[in-house]
Amino acid sequence: MDLLVPLNYLTLSLGCYLTCLFLQACAREHDVMRGMHALALGVLNGSFWFANPLYFAALVMHRKQPRVALYLGCSALLLSGLMIPLGWLDWTPVPDSPNGPGLLPGYYVWLLAMLVFILGQWRYRHEPAGSSRVPLLGWPAWVLIAGIVVTVPLAFTPWSKVPFRSVPEQTSCIECGGN
Repeated sequence: MDLLVPLNYLTLSLGCYLTCLFLQACAREHDVMRGMHALALGVLNGSFWFANPLYFAALVMHRKQPRVALYLGCSALLLSGLMIPLGWLDWTPVPDSPNGPGLLPGYYVWLLAMLVFILGQWRYRHEPAGSSRVPLLGWPAWVLIAGIVVTVPLAFTPWSKVPFRSVPEQTSCIECGGN
């Protein structure tokens, strides 16, 4: 019975994070990237990617310094969430593509992973360092972390390529006089 670990906010957050890696996250011009591509190539793209190290630092510190972990989680969510208001101002690095909106479901699940962590960590923010009341990263969380680590190399395989979503071109009809 000791092998069964109740579902906690850490497991749920990591589950959302792993899920976002397999979903379509963003579209740029003629490319649609899964979350695993955005994570693997994120260092090249810019500052929004740095929400990932903040999130993982928060996970590492969630028990030893609960309040610092909460601040790191909030910083990660704010940094990653900036793409939405910047998109409203047309300043986003992920503009709308000809194939649809630039931000796709994987992006929002990525935000959800951080939000779940923050909501869970909020409960334990006043606990002393190493408190037994703060949940541990149990074996399900470590399995999910291993899944995240294994998923990054998958971004470089043909299997992970997202099928191109083409938009039908506007062609004129010769038989109907170009209408």
